[in-house]
Amino acid sequence: MALTGHFFLDQLFVFDLLASVVGRFMSNELISRIRKMADEVTAREGCTVYDLEFTGGGGRVLRLYIDKMDGQNVSIDDCANVSRGLNLLLDVEDVIPGGRYDLEVSSPGVERVLRERWHYERAVGQKINLKSFAPLIDFNPDRAELAKARTLTGALRVVEERGIRVAPGDASPASLDRASGTQEAAQEAVESAGDVYIPFEAITRAHTVFDFGSPPGGKGSSGKKPGGKKGSARK
Repeated sequence: MALTGHFFLDQLFVFDLLASVVGRFMSNELISRIRKMADEVTAREGCTVYDLEFTGGGGRVLRLYIDKMDGQNVSIDDCANVSRGLNLLLDVEDVIPGGRYDLEVSSPGVERVLRERWHYERAVGQKINLKSFAPLIDFNPDRAELAKARTLTGALRVVEERGIRVAPGDASPASLDRASGTQEAAQEAVESAGDVYIPFEAITRAHTVFDFGSPPGGKGSSGKKPGGKKGSARK
């Protein structure tokens, strides 16, 4: 009996451990299912899903970023209504395993994360910042002035099938080749040489850059930094 009881407790421990792991890391299939629910709710409220992410660890959080395709700003009521509607659907379907989590719904912010192709397409003409997993010169071999730079800030000029072209305004001057002259001279060489090409697969992170000297209300200016809108629900 002692062996049987010990084995049963071990089974419970393993089950709890697996439930914890599953609850912290969502499969792509589960994320897709939640995305479909979010699409349904946001469309009903006159909004669209901009991005969706789930973070584990000590406090699990499902974050939904919503936007409006007509150029209007997302309101606090929009966030609250979407939060209520999605919260109800998630409860009914019992979609997310692993117990407690928080649901947060907000606008993307003025410095929007760029992940999907359509994010970049909507940001054409805006200033963006990105980081590449490889030196930018790997994709622009004729641009020796790029040296070992992996980050780039500038105006997003073109979205192509496999990547983007950016007119640099700040190509990580700290990492540019100092041997060719001063930091300022190296930066000037980058800016005067034309657009820099970066394939989508090389981008590890990217976001729009908000010009705090510009008046609010321009394209891509709605969100939570500053004046963001946010709604949340605790599970």
